[in-house]
Amino acid sequence: MISGGQNRKNFRVTFALMLFIAAGAWMMPAGPLNAQPLQPRPLQIDARQQLALADHFFAIEQYDAAVTEYQRFCFFFPEHDRVDYARYRIAMGFFHQKAYETALARFGHIAGTDYAGEFSIDAGFMASRCYTAMAMGARAVANLKNLMNRVDDRAIHDRACYEIGWIYLETARPLTAATLDTAQSYFARISEKSRGEYPVGRLIAGLDRARTAPDGLMASMKRPRLAGGLAVVPGAGYLYTDRYQDALIAFLFNAGMIIAAVEAFDNGNEALGCIIAGVELGFYAGNIYGSISAAHKYNRQRADAFLNDLRPHGTSTSPDSQSPAIGISIDIPF
Repeated sequence: MISGGQNRKNFRVTFALMLFIAAGAWMMPAGPLNAQPLQPRPLQIDARQQLALADHFFAIEQYDAAVTEYQRFCFFFPEHDRVDYARYRIAMGFFHQKAYETALARFGHIAGTDYAGEFSIDAGFMASRCYTAMAMGARAVANLKNLMNRVDDRAIHDRACYEIGWIYLETARPLTAATLDTAQSYFARISEKSRGEYPVGRLIAGLDRARTAPDGLMASMKRPRLAGGLAVVPGAGYLYTDRYQDALIAFLFNAGMIIAAVEAFDNGNEALGCIIAGVELGFYAGNIYGSISAAHKYNRQRADAFLNDLRPHGTSTSPDSQSPAIGISIDIPF
């Protein structure tokens, strides 16, 4: 049997437990029992910030990242009024990465869709620079001439003439008087109104001096065929191209080999004489070939030095270019 005191004790325990449960239920937050945990707020992409990020990467010359961010901008904001700008910068990013074929395709699309667009003219000029960088000078010139025919704007014509003149100077190797004359003719077509922007007078004077002056570029050029002819006398071809040390080495080595071959034959050692003569024949031919190569190298160095002096450093004809001409040349393999 359970005593009355025990019953009262059980009642008090039960009452205290019920109060504890009630207090806990009162302190619980309101809401459904199956409520889901709070989810993080989704990230909002802002057009202005996205474009600023792409411009930042472009400015610090991280062109691969810049292209990615410009493409992201075009994807998320296809109707934004800065999409054309982003597409042009994408093409410029590929150009700076030397992906010229990809850049050319994008510049060509921008230039071909609408010649009155904000970036179409610059894209047309950059397409020619892609051709120039790919050693396709004729295509670069043809592209600029086509642009001149389609756009009736004197300033654009002047800019195209300036670019064409530099394309001839930069891509032609070796430089000839005819090449200088062609480049000069395009510079001369630039209107008086634009001659404050482009150093036309300095360019024409420099090219004229290079063609006609007794101490000009053309007068200082070496003739490769003459260098090869002079090399019949070992070292004379090198001497003609101002490579005096090579001339002395070629003369002494070839003379020594010839003397050794003659002595071998005089001593009745025909086998040794034939071996020495065969080796000497190879070195003698190399002396001729090297003299021709030396003449070409001399001319390239003179042409490069001339263009470096002629080039107006710091002048730009395109918003994103660093110089008025692309420094690409086609060298004769000698």
